[in-house]
Amino acid sequence: MLFFLPGENLRMAIFTGNARDLFRIQLANFLLTVATLGVYSFWGRTRVRQYLYSHLELDGDRFQYHGTGGELLLGFVKMVAAVVLAFAGATGLRLLIGGALGEVAYTLSIYFAFALLVPVAMLGSRRYRYSRTSLRGVRFGLYATLREFFPFYLKHLFLLVITLGFYTPVFQVELERFLIQRTRYGDEPFHFDGTGSDLFSGFILNAILFWPTLTLSRFWWEARKRNYIWTHTTFQGVRFRPSLDGPSLLVLTFLNVVLTVFTLGLLTPWIKVRAMHYYAENILLAGDLDLNLIAQGSNTANATGDALSSLLDLGGDLGL
Repeated sequence: MLFFLPGENLRMAIFTGNARDLFRIQLANFLLTVATLGVYSFWGRTRVRQYLYSHLELDGDRFQYHGTGGELLLGFVKMVAAVVLAFAGATGLRLLIGGALGEVAYTLSIYFAFALLVPVAMLGSRRYRYSRTSLRGVRFGLYATLREFFPFYLKHLFLLVITLGFYTPVFQVELERFLIQRTRYGDEPFHFDGTGSDLFSGFILNAILFWPTLTLSRFWWEARKRNYIWTHTTFQGVRFRPSLDGPSLLVLTFLNVVLTVFTLGLLTPWIKVRAMHYYAENILLAGDLDLNLIAQGSNTANATGDALSSLLDLGGDLGL
């Protein structure tokens, strides 16, 4: 739990959605998805995002999601084409080399191809979702290209490998720095002032306690990491004030798993609504915002990265 400074002007986002309404939407999505042999799922996912975003308020203004099912479908087609090309190239390499060495080349090329797809999914997903999200009619945007993200990602991935994973906290913080400092709301940028070394002790403690606690220590580590990243993120000089903690993340995750498994996904709407309430109530803003000074920026992105992130399970905290 974080302590707030006396006199800080704190504001909290409010989520006004309810699980019953979302259940009706997802039930209709399920029936239409079955009737269209899966094609409607892209429009169904968009309807869920539109509902969740439009019921999240900040100072009386509601967020809006502007993505479309057609964009997600096109992104999925491009993603499938990329995966097919990767497998086709690996198969051709196996046939060209032949024998046991060909099998090794096939396996390595598949791993290499998917390793390259991870940064595409990571960057593409955020770019697409930010570009389709607005507040007060002004959209968010992530102004970064694969040309600059690829060398950054591969450099830190290399350092992660050669340090046998001990570089993890630095890698995660530097990744957030790269993405946050290239994120804007309209023409106003976000800023990040954290350093990975601040999280090293928590990372080591989690590594020591991971197996003795039957992996439960990871929730305390995750809470500490998320709190640190949010705390060191600013916008117009306004700083985020998170209060996530290990026990609440553990309970949230445990109940989500239980509700999903034992109801065969039937209570997914209640899971999403609980998560929206949890993060809205535990991530506050400290300071004075003047959103009237912000002008619309220009940012475009396609949904290919979003489709890839779904395939590789790289979605956001809320699984949207």
